[in-house]
Parts: sequence; C-alpha cells; structure tokens
Amino acid sequence: MNKFPPPFYALWIGQGIANLADSLYTIAMVTMLYTMSGSATMAASFPLVRMGAMMLGGFIAPLLFERWRLHRILLVSQLGQTMLLAILAIMTSGKLHPLYSLLLVLCISFLDGWTTPTRNALLPQLIPSDLLMRGNSWLATTDQTVMLLGWASGGLLVTWMGSDTLLWGCVILFSISCLALAPVRVPKSPSIDATTTPSRWQTLKQGWLMILHNPSLRRITWMDAIETVASSIWVGAIMLVFVKEVLHRGSIWWSWMNTSYLLGTVLGGVLILALSRLLAHRLAIGMLIGSTCNSFLVLLFALVPYPFVSLALCVLMGPCYQLRDITQQTLFQQAIPADVLPKAFSAHGTLMYGIFGLGVVINGAIADHFGARSVYLVASVLLISSVLIGAPMLKNQPSSAKTRSSITNL
Repeated sequence: MNKFPPPFYALWIGQGIANLADSLYTIAMVTMLYTMSGSATMAASFPLVRMGAMMLGGFIAPLLFERWRLHRILLVSQLGQTMLLAILAIMTSGKLHPLYSLLLVLCISFLDGWTTPTRNALLPQLIPSDLLMRGNSWLATTDQTVMLLGWASGGLLVTWMGSDTLLWGCVILFSISCLALAPVRVPKSPSIDATTTPSRWQTLKQGWLMILHNPSLRRITWMDAIETVASSIWVGAIMLVFVKEVLHRGSIWWSWMNTSYLLGTVLGGVLILALSRLLAHRLAIGMLIGSTCNSFLVLLFALVPYPFVSLALCVLMGPCYQLRDITQQTLFQQAIPADVLPKAFSAHGTLMYGIFGLGVVINGAIADHFGARSVYLVASVLLISSVLIGAPMLKNQPSSAKTRSSITNL
C-alpha cells in the first residue's frame, strides 16, 4: 500500500497552513510588542510566556485525551487559537497595553500546547504502520518548508503591511487550517476499558510512568533531552554572539545561517522521504547516524572560523537533524499502544519544553563566561554522548508488536 488515506492529507494540509500562520504570528507579535513598549525585554518575553503556557497546556492535555477523540481535540485547539487571535487582532488595533497582549498570547499558547502531542499520536491512527516513517517525513518536511517560507517572508510582510494587518492575515490562515482539519476522522478508536475510571492524577502521571518504566522509551527520552539542550545553541542570542565573536561578521550573517539551516532541514526531509522505505526497518541505526553526523558537524562549526564554511555546515546539519528526529519519533510511535500514546507524547513534550528553556539559560551562561565557541564545543560533546546512550538499542531493536506488548504489561 503506497497511498495515504484522505484523512492524512487533510491533517497534512491543515497543519501546514497552521504552521505557516504560526511563524508569521510570531514575527508579528515580537515586532508589535517592541513597537508598543519600546522595550527589548518586553519583546523577548513573548517566547518565554509562550513556552511556559505550552508546557502547562501539554501537561493537562491527558485529561482531554480521556474524554475526547484526538481529531476533535486538534480541531478545538485550532478553533480556540483562531478566535483568540482574532480578539488579539481587534484589541491591538486599539493600542492594547503590552501586558494584555501577553495575556492573550498565554491563552493562545495554552491551547497550542495540545496540538503537538495530539498530532503525533493521531498519525499512527490515520495511516498503516508500514507508512508511518513516510508520513512523519511528509509532515516534518512540510513543517520546515513553511517555517522557512514564514521566516523568509515575515520580515518583509511586517515592513510592507504592518504587524496589525499581518495578524489579520494569520487569522485568515488559521481559519483555513480549521476548515482543512474538519474532515479528519479517526477510523477506529482504541479500545478503552470502561470498567475503570482513573483519577485525574492517575491520568496525568500515566504518560510519565510509561516513559520512566520502559527501558527503550527511557533511553529515547534521555537522548532527546540531551539533544534538546544541545539544540538550544541555535537560539538567536547565542548564534548572534558566535557570529560577532568567532566569525567577526555582522548580524545579517545570523539571519543567513538560520535560513541555511532551515533550507538544510527541508532538503533533509525530502531525502528522508525518498529513503523512508529503506529506513523504516533501520530506525535505530538511522537515529544514531543522524546524531553522530550532527555532533561532527557542530564540532567543525565551532572550530572552523570561516563564514562561508559555516553556512555550508548549517545546510549539512539540516539532513542530519531530520534523520535523527524523524526516526526517533517513529520509534516512539511504534513502541506505544494507541490508547496511551497521546499521554506519553504529552509528557515527553512537556519535559522537552522545560529542558529547552533550561538549556538556553545554561548555554547563555557558558557563552558569557567562556565564550560563544565553547557553547558549540559542549553541544558537540552532548550530541556524541546521546549516541553512546542510544547505542545499546542496536543490539536488539524489537518489533513494534513486541514492544507494545511489553509496555502494555508494565
């Protein structure tokens, strides 16, 4: 079977449009907050408020998974974000105070915290298991493509039409996304034991306990946690310091490197999509190769102080990241029964949001005390350590059926 069922295409289109709107919304809000307040701190608070609200939304998401089907949660999340964004666009046209804007951003981000675990858990219910690797590749490639498009065009659109008008454009895109997601239906619901009703606390901790008690999931999560700390090296402030201190170039090079990296992830997604059948039965190998190559490229990035070489390395890192990320996510999806997969993704996502924020703080402190180059050297060491943690998975990578059975019996 080579073709995806129609609900997958509805999910693919809907999420692609929503991610494009999201990237434009981010640019518009950062610009608007800075313009309204004249404070860089106020503008910088946007990603912090957003990440904190998404962590909270992801944490309570399991309570929704107990009551609603996944496609309904995804649609409600998108509809809620669209309506709140429309309210934000209306109020900002009347010179809304920045703090009230951040309050609406918090509410929008809280709903957005449901989206990623829901989408990742929904995918295995929409497509056959033999197409799961390919489906993840489609979605990952689309995510990076629209992000590249959004970040490349966002600055021009803000300059041309203003952040207020761009917000209304985001409202329109989110509305189209909701229409695209409406046909998504889960063909067959996972079996639920109606004789037992877990408490709210049991529901919230179920995903965390699955990750904690299953050796394979625990190993994947450890790898992802280390790689998430390493990935915080691409935060704008750290990258900008590296460009100025190590490469001795202006801030425009920071923008070019971000664009080069995103371009690399798009090309990498296309490559992984082409190789999806080959990689589908070699997921652990693909994950470790991606992390190993990434570690080597980050090391070269830190040691070779030539701007054009750095741009080339950023492009090459993209495919390595995609190889690691797509295979890792597919392993996670195949290892968990469908009825508890959303809760595991919710716990995993909440943990990664927190670790990423911690990584930004740690890497910022390292850059301040030891220089920007040291941050990338440490990241290279972290990436190779994640490979060492994942290496035992090569000895016996169990089939998805066996893994699910072992997890169910925990």
